[in-house]
Amino acid sequence: MNSPGFEHDIFISYSHADNRPLTQGQKGWIDDFHRALETRLAALLGSNARLWRDPKLHGNDYFEDVLPDKLRKTAILVSVLSPQYMNSEWCMKELDLFCQAAEASGGVRVGDQSRIFKVLKLPVDRDKTPASMRGLLGYEFFEPDPQSGAPKEFSPEFGHDAELHFVQRVNDLAFHLRQLIELLRPAVEASAVRAAPPSGTTIYLAETSYDAQAERDQIKRELEQRGHRVLPDRSLPLNAQDFRRVVGEQLAQSQLSVHLVGANYGIVPEGESESIVSLQHALALSRRGSGAGRIIWMRPGLAGSDDRQQKFVDYLKSDADVQQGAELLQTSVEQLKTTINDTLERERQRKVAPAPQPAASAGPGRVYLICDQQDRDATAPIADYLFNQGVEVTLPAVEGDEAEIRLDHNQNLLLCDAALIYVGRSSELWLRAQLRELLKAPGYGRTQPFAAKAIVLGPPDASWKPKFRTHDAAVLLQTGDFAPEVLAPFVGELRKRGLCQ
Repeated sequence: MNSPGFEHDIFISYSHADNRPLTQGQKGWIDDFHRALETRLAALLGSNARLWRDPKLHGNDYFEDVLPDKLRKTAILVSVLSPQYMNSEWCMKELDLFCQAAEASGGVRVGDQSRIFKVLKLPVDRDKTPASMRGLLGYEFFEPDPQSGAPKEFSPEFGHDAELHFVQRVNDLAFHLRQLIELLRPAVEASAVRAAPPSGTTIYLAETSYDAQAERDQIKRELEQRGHRVLPDRSLPLNAQDFRRVVGEQLAQSQLSVHLVGANYGIVPEGESESIVSLQHALALSRRGSGAGRIIWMRPGLAGSDDRQQKFVDYLKSDADVQQGAELLQTSVEQLKTTINDTLERERQRKVAPAPQPAASAGPGRVYLICDQQDRDATAPIADYLFNQGVEVTLPAVEGDEAEIRLDHNQNLLLCDAALIYVGRSSELWLRAQLRELLKAPGYGRTQPFAAKAIVLGPPDASWKPKFRTHDAAVLLQTGDFAPEVLAPFVGELRKRGLCQ
């Protein structure tokens, strides 16, 4: 089954020098790439795709008599870029001929997709990339060696990990090629193999530094396979004005932004003093009142590789404005996936029906009594007292896996009328983390302010407790056994709202 009006689905344009194996007796890289792409496309489409390339060295008769006609009958061009490709007159002619042929068959772009796919076998100078490819994201089939910085191709010749990355990149490319092939085919033909319709959720998955790229690729792959639209869908400009404009436009289309922070600082656009990682987060933060969610992720114990990145990491961890309406995760990448999926599910449910909100009228109030597990027994007198005042009291879950406990915590922050944090044996750092959680509540879907927020600083004594101050919640000091007078300011606020007796 071929694309309508086309005899061929895909033409692979490449430099023949890039198909010479490093080891005698092995297949060339292009041979492996062609075979793997053809096999994966057939699996995704449920039928064979028609791929072709020129296996011989070019001659003038080939260009004059054969290539133009074949390209007019080809739907998609896959260009395998490398320094050799960029210096090849023949490869540049193939690209020009395809663009000319495409103009006669509906243009290079189909909706928001390009009929040209950019595969990077090796790094090339971005400024020297042909204009027809400059804005395309591209699929990188290499990574820099951590020690030398030399590019290492994704190929079995560079070891098992490189071979695995090769397969993953081919799968990513095949997935997007399949989408365009199906778009170009008649609806009746594509209906048998078309994937489930997109969910309608658009996610801005921020570009990151190279040391976090593998995690970003993994997240992007899974989101797209679930039918979500992932932005940016083009290569970000590297000059200040265009960078801010394009990122702003793409963020405006997104219901959620996800920012992966690595140890490296990342690229700094021309005319800027901050990296693309920092700038994308700053632009997302500036849209905080838009209703779009924001998730920030870093590996546990992450330390910046230089002073600039360490300063950025510390800012993300400690700044109250950053925390408000956002989810800051220092977890495994699997927990990040769970959080993204939970956030998208809440967004889906919000579209279907209004999210439940705290009661605005008289009736039993709901207090989320937040405590560390080691202080759970010490909160029992407080919970009993509040319950006797007609208040429903919820404590944090202690059973279940990490994802289940986290989801329960988020739901408690959404549904409670008021929050009371108890600190006994737990540390000041733990307390500050809980206050940031209250600031993040709008990110979980909460639209009403808390009726009351308070902190009970209970025994044992600690030098920091009498000195602790914050404008985010009332600070109540309990020096001995619990007495109802300790909670008087908190309960008074609940009574004003008609939430307790």
